[in-house]
Amino acid sequence: MKNTIKSIAIATIALVCGNSAFAQSSATDATAQAGATIITPIAITRVHHLQFGGVVASSTPGTVELAASSAAARTPGGGVTLPTGVAGSPTAASYTVTGESGATYTITIPLTAAVTTVSDGASHTMDVDTWTNNFGATSTIGTGTLATLYVGATLHVGGSQAPGVYSSASSGGTGPFSVTVNY
Repeated sequence: MKNTIKSIAIATIALVCGNSAFAQSSATDATAQAGATIITPIAITRVHHLQFGGVVASSTPGTVELAASSAAARTPGGGVTLPTGVAGSPTAASYTVTGESGATYTITIPLTAAVTTVSDGASHTMDVDTWTNNFGATSTIGTGTLATLYVGATLHVGGSQAPGVYSSASSGGTGPFSVTVNY
């Protein structure tokens, strides 16, 4: 009887261990490869500065809205008139954006309320705000890895504004404004 109990115990242990070993041997695995695609970095290059062109001020304050387009259409407001054929041709700020063809990117221009001050280098200044661009908040780089971005804004002309050449780079100006693109 002792031999029978020993035989049953050994058979039970062998059966349990055998099932456990069998479960482990039925495991499977899979493999995967690692990879990456390096894309063309995004870049922006200024082509033209923002230039409102010739403006005639009156005793009444006014504005000049410059469209964010290649045509750089201007819209006067208040006491401002826009002569034609005088120095200072209007141009929207323009930039070439290069990068991966078909890639979507974000565009950051100054906030609508952000003010850039232009000065004649003396004590006379005007403010520029209400920034716009021809794409909105995002765009897609077209075929050939190139896009043209235009930026427009509004110039605030004071009543009886002093004649002169005004620039954000002049003494009293706030310096350049920034345009940023990013994937």
